[in-house]
Amino acid sequence: MQRTLIGLQISYDLSNKNLEITKLYFDEKKAIPSLLKERDFVSLGIFYTMKIFYIYVFNDKNKMENAINKLLEYQNGIKGYYFYALANFYISLCSIEIYKNKGKKEKKNILKMIDKNQKQMKIWAKYCPENFQHKYDFVEAEKFRIIEKKDFVKNYYDKAIKNANKNQMLSEEAIFWEKAGTFYLEEKNTILAKTYFQNAYKVYKKWGAFAKLKQLEKKYQNFIFEKQDIETISSTNKYASNSTMIGTSASLFDMESIVKANQSLSGEVKLEKLLKSILMIIMENAGADYAVIVKNNDENFTIEAKGKYGFENIKVLQSENLENSKSVIM
Repeated sequence: MQRTLIGLQISYDLSNKNLEITKLYFDEKKAIPSLLKERDFVSLGIFYTMKIFYIYVFNDKNKMENAINKLLEYQNGIKGYYFYALANFYISLCSIEIYKNKGKKEKKNILKMIDKNQKQMKIWAKYCPENFQHKYDFVEAEKFRIIEKKDFVKNYYDKAIKNANKNQMLSEEAIFWEKAGTFYLEEKNTILAKTYFQNAYKVYKKWGAFAKLKQLEKKYQNFIFEKQDIETISSTNKYASNSTMIGTSASLFDMESIVKANQSLSGEVKLEKLLKSILMIIMENAGADYAVIVKNNDENFTIEAKGKYGFENIKVLQSENLENSKSVIM
């Protein structure tokens, strides 16, 4: 159950509009002592993997070194899980981020650790390139960036982006676009930086990481957006008629979703139809084929709606216990 709550918490925080880790599903201060007492090293490893992922996505460099050390402490608990490979990946990436401010000996140790991780990543990539080749290529790009072998950087960035896109790894593709954009910005190549940042924004949006979009808008607004336009949305419904929006077409997607939700929700009276309508809107907005609505009942969580796209495929009001459900991967 704790592993499901960890995933729900990170997903919520990424899609939230606030740039902070909340405690809606998983309260670290309360949960970690319990996991330690139970010697649940798998859940601990998963949590610290997800935490370092979150820290890296938001580029919170002040927390990276502690995140690396915590994950190294519990990484062996997730051997045999996909999270072990993710731990390898984000330990390397966060180590690269803190490399610049380290002494000569520490830098040497960081590069040695990255090479060790990459040796393992290369083996995984050989047998499952769909999951690991783009990870290997991206770490190589970042490694060559910090040791200033810039002739190799662009090629590895582009290979990583291409393969992440090909295999529909949205979160990683978005990260790769952004980091490459940062590299080109540092190189004073503002034309390429703009292209990469704009693509990063699009993919983060497709992924649904709205908190990250907010951060990008603040840091790279001049690179992401063209000249702002004023668009008028008229004749939508009684809640949104003649509404005016200032912004770019990228923001229009959110407004359209809100308008659509208003139209649907204002027309629904029965809870069954309401839940189906909400789930359909969620799937349309996220581009998902399957979704669930989970209700927090204080002591437990229940699935109140689930199904594939299409009203006829959605089941509602069954109050299925999340912990025992096969509808969600635990």
